[in-house]
Amino acid sequence: MINVSIVAYLTPVGELSNAIETCSKSPVVANIFVIDNSPTASLREGLVGLDKVRYFHNPSNPGYGAAHNIAIRYTLSDGVDYHLVLNADVIFDYSLLEAMLDYAKSDANLGVLAPKMLYEDGSNQCSRKLLPTPVNMILRAFLPRNYRSRLDASYQLEHFDYDTPLLVPYVSGAFMFLNTSILRKVGLFDERFFMYPEDIDLSRRIANVAKVSFCPEFTIIHKYGEATRKSLKMFIVHAFNICLYFNKWGWFFDKNRRVLNDKTLKQSHELNGVK
Repeated sequence: MINVSIVAYLTPVGELSNAIETCSKSPVVANIFVIDNSPTASLREGLVGLDKVRYFHNPSNPGYGAAHNIAIRYTLSDGVDYHLVLNADVIFDYSLLEAMLDYAKSDANLGVLAPKMLYEDGSNQCSRKLLPTPVNMILRAFLPRNYRSRLDASYQLEHFDYDTPLLVPYVSGAFMFLNTSILRKVGLFDERFFMYPEDIDLSRRIANVAKVSFCPEFTIIHKYGEATRKSLKMFIVHAFNICLYFNKWGWFFDKNRRVLNDKTLKQSHELNGVK
């Protein structure tokens, strides 16, 4: 069985209900935790009666990772083997979850299983990356996608076939299928990050002891909104938390980043026949 957690903040009830309905149809889902960081509990009424839902109002809004941790701690205490961290704006067929569970159970050293993400128009969304450098973050913050350099393309592994499995050091927090036995070793989301780099941080901690696997045989759609480009407030939040991330791991001197990135690049070169 698996548990699912969805963090909401002024999330449209319809969007949230669609994600919940998808998960509730799956016979392998035990609980769906909705952690509502909104100022009021107005979402509660719209979720009454929905199957498998456990609603928590969390108006202090400690952040994305901290809210998911509330649910993950229940998963750990209940002895559930897998936990799905899910964004409300993700679309997929419920049968995907049972298939992913079977896949994950076949490898005890699989820490995170991540699907291929598509935009709504069907194009590939870069959901698996190398660990970023400060330069990568500056490029992404200030330059439009069309003007980013080859350095950014390398960071996003754009040269690598999206239809081939790959072990990576970083996958998107919009959909993280987590092995709880590995979480017991590395810990949960780092709650010092309010939002954005918590998935980078957790991915790399898992990659140091287990597999972080991008598996394109599983496909989802993510309604990616690029909030940091639409809101000055969110841009500032993003920038501040990225600084906290580099303060933790190192700005320009991060040996572990180099080791994990080189491991992925070597793998991708071997699969592409590059020596």
